[in-house]
Amino acid sequence: MSDTIARVHPNRLKGLEIGWANASLRRNPYNQRICPICSKTFERRGNRKSSGKNPPCCSKVCKSESQKLTALGFTHARRPKEGIKRNCKVCHCEFQKPKSQDSLYCSLKCRVSDPTVFDAISGGRHYNWKGGITRGNQTLRKSRTARQWRKIVLLRDKSTCLMCGFTATRYMRAHHVLPWAKYPQYRFLVGNGMTLCFWCHEYIHERN
Repeated sequence: MSDTIARVHPNRLKGLEIGWANASLRRNPYNQRICPICSKTFERRGNRKSSGKNPPCCSKVCKSESQKLTALGFTHARRPKEGIKRNCKVCHCEFQKPKSQDSLYCSLKCRVSDPTVFDAISGGRHYNWKGGITRGNQTLRKSRTARQWRKIVLLRDKSTCLMCGFTATRYMRAHHVLPWAKYPQYRFLVGNGMTLCFWCHEYIHERN
């Protein structure tokens, strides 16, 4: 036991109980591990416990290969999952989920491909439905009249922010003094517009 402790650097025993240190050093005095990729024996620094997802590797190259294999589905030995086996509603494949998750799909791809999921909450069946005004509003905001109004407002103010004085050709916004939604009759009135930079424009809308 004394020979085993003598071979280890004294800093490794600092702050550890003697019983725990003797037991750990007797099993693996140099914290040696075997690389799962190249089967090389190496000394792992840091915590003696291995990570739950990927085992420790000898180098960054082997670690990258291990992560690639994990992404492809070649998982390392781990504790088997506990749960209830079910059949996917779309692809009818068998999958396993915990008891707390009452899932009908094996993956997000299958859930998105099921048309009944979005039909139940689309259109007038959604709680936030307002009669389909979004499409008309976006068409009006991107219309030729709206682009001309923005261009005239920026030319009038010489692309200078009226709050902070920032001048640039980018990051400039034409802001409606009277809001777009509340005053539709003043949407394309040049006097209702003012030039703001991106940051001041965001600040005003956050306050309101």
